[in-house]
Amino acid sequence: MKKLFENKSVLVSIKLLISGLLIYLIIDYVDSKNILTNLKSINLIYFSFALLLVPLNIFVQFRKWYLISDKVLQIKNSKIIKHSLYQGFSAGIVTPFRAGEYLARNIALKSNTSKVALATFVDKIFNMFIILVVGFIALILLFIKIKNTTLISGTLVFSTIITFISILLAKTKLITKLINHKYIKSNRLVILIGEYKSFNLKFYVKLLLYSGLHYFLILIQYSFILISLNTHDSFLKLFWFVSLLLFGKTIIPPFTFGELGIREASSIFFSKYFLITKAIAFNSTVIVFLINLLLPALWGMLYLYKDE
Repeated sequence: MKKLFENKSVLVSIKLLISGLLIYLIIDYVDSKNILTNLKSINLIYFSFALLLVPLNIFVQFRKWYLISDKVLQIKNSKIIKHSLYQGFSAGIVTPFRAGEYLARNIALKSNTSKVALATFVDKIFNMFIILVVGFIALILLFIKIKNTTLISGTLVFSTIITFISILLAKTKLITKLINHKYIKSNRLVILIGEYKSFNLKFYVKLLLYSGLHYFLILIQYSFILISLNTHDSFLKLFWFVSLLLFGKTIIPPFTFGELGIREASSIFFSKYFLITKAIAFNSTVIVFLINLLLPALWGMLYLYKDE
């Protein structure tokens, strides 16, 4: 146990070191004076609107996790499910690729570890699906805006290839043969995945709706923060920018502490196509990290110590 704790401490230290280095380089690139000047001019009214969305955002995530826990894990205790969600927040922020969240959610639930890890994956994959689909559309619109025909063509070709491969796999019996393989059929993970076939379409539609609502709240929250930092773009363009930012952040592996540095770099990269300065792009992402990730994670630490 002691060795495990030491290994976790080393991983956390490495993540903090990489995050700190990335943030330092980004601040040096943006200019710390511009960052501080922009922060001093923050509009507290718009910032308050963004802050008020934090509990609503967490509530939507809770309702989604409750739905999964009820349907998949047969757990209906709201208090336990809430503890599980917050514990996941805390473990995910300090572990590479948020791997800790898949195990930490089971501390309060005390269910089958593999089953909870898979349920957490399902929770995450629906969020990722929304981010990638909307972000991909936003990216194509950006290519059209900047009239980069090479990038547009490349994106369309790539999409066509992926679609063709998907249809080909669906038409052949490759997947069926793979699932029916003797070794695969005896694999515990495949058995657990097979359980999801029994759930009706209504369950998956609800998951998609919760994920969509969560995504929409993030768009609104980010937009309020950007406006509070004196951005002059319209709400629609800010939604477009945030969609690109989230897309860029998602396709890069989260190897830093709370994705610090990755989110900021994505934000600054896309800001040049909008009426958003580098300082505003940097500050908005740091604020989102503090209120959406760090605060819930710190709160979740209380549940971790309580339930362990």
